[in-house]
Amino acid sequence: ALFDASAGLLHWEEFTVRVFEQAGRGARFSDSSELAERMKQIFRHGRSTVLAADPERPGHILDTAQHVKEAARRLMSTPCVQCPIFPEPENKLEDSEGKGESGDQDTK
Repeated sequence: ALFDASAGLLHWEEFTVRVFEQAGRGARFSDSSELAERMKQIFRHGRSTVLAADPERPGHILDTAQHVKEAARRLMSTPCVQCPIFPEPENKLEDSEGKGESGDQDTK
């Protein structure tokens, strides 16, 4: 990967560039005089999927959609104790009169 750093890099961009450079899969250029040399450097590396390899399944590329779906399922299955945004019915806060957050009398 070739990164244009001519206008500087934001901190997360700098992190990404550094990861690619340390893996030997990326280079940056800061001005037009560096561009041609950096392009030659990158073309010498050839193509690679090493940075996208799934460490749990050698020989396979990460399936990011699967990982995001699994993370979302884990998050949604986590009980939300006293959560003001999505309270579970059994975790609703009650006031001193036995009324839930909506003000309705609790029928338990």
